[in-house]
Amino acid sequence: VKARDDKGPVPTAQKVGVVFSGRQAPGCHDLLCGLVDMMRTSPECKVLGFVGGTQGLFGRQAVELTPELCQAYAGTGGLELLGRTVDRLKTEEELSKALAACEELSLTGLVLVGGARTN
Repeated sequence: VKARDDKGPVPTAQKVGVVFSGRQAPGCHDLLCGLVDMMRTSPECKVLGFVGGTQGLFGRQAVELTPELCQAYAGTGGLELLGRTVDRLKTEEELSKALAACEELSLTGLVLVGGARTN
């Protein structure tokens, strides 16, 4: 499969996780909707949302995000679809837990979504 701009192949079988953390920020649901829409254009791609922020990531509490699910939240503020934690990944232990969860779930990417201090 080639990208629309012919700059190379579209990645297939990608599995990306999304975590809402930190402070509220505008556009979080729309970012999620756009990511899900983009990923569904490529075969076998999935987006997993971690319920409950970083704690959901550490506990592998994930739900597969579909266009139908995201559509109900498009254009709305807040972070209600997945919930959030007010923390952020900052210690070596937290980063190790996140990496372990990503590896166990065979994620090819992880997106952290939140306010200015979300890293």
